[in-house]
Parts: sequence; structure tokens; C-alpha cells
Amino acid sequence: MKKDLFKHLLMGAGGIAVMAGLVWVVMLLWNAILPELTGWNEIGFWQCAGLCVMFRLMTGHIGISYRNGRKRRNRRHLHETLRHRYSAGNDKAGLEVKVFSVEKADGND
Repeated sequence: MKKDLFKHLLMGAGGIAVMAGLVWVVMLLWNAILPELTGWNEIGFWQCAGLCVMFRLMTGHIGISYRNGRKRRNRRHLHETLRHRYSAGNDKAGLEVKVFSVEKADGND
């Protein structure tokens, strides 16, 4: 039991260290590139962490998946579940996009 607790604590600390490292890398990239290009200010670690969380939430991929049935391929992300739940009308009512392919014409006509 104590070995499992130690293992879980070690994995949790490792996960936090990896996330902190990724935030630190994003902060270094931001501070190396954007202030010179755009004139924006440099950011600190916690500002960068907040931006990372905000962008993650805005894209809808926050690491939570919901399962429909028991098959793994039927798993949906949170934004897909919310989109299906709160969509207006049915699937046929809405924006329809058609993609056309252009075939190359032979020069041997």
C-alpha cells in the first residue's frame, strides 16, 4: 500500500514537472519572439500558464473525453458533446459546405 502511494505521488510530481517545463518553454519562446516582432511586453511564468490554459479551453481540447457505448472509437471530446447537445435544429439545418474537385484536362483531345 505504501509503495502504491509513493508511486502515485511520484507520478503526480512528475506530471506537474512536465507541465511546468512545457509552460516554461512556451514562456521562453514568447519572450524571445513576440516582444521584438510586435512590441508586446514580456510575460512571466504565471501569465504564460494562464495563456496556455486559456488557449486549451478555447480550442475545446481540455483532455476530457466522453464515451458513447463501450467502444473507444466512439469517444468524443467535450466540445463535440456540447456542440451536439446545444445545436440548433437537426443536422440537416445549418451551414452546408460542398467541396468540388477539379480534374486536370488532358492535352490529348
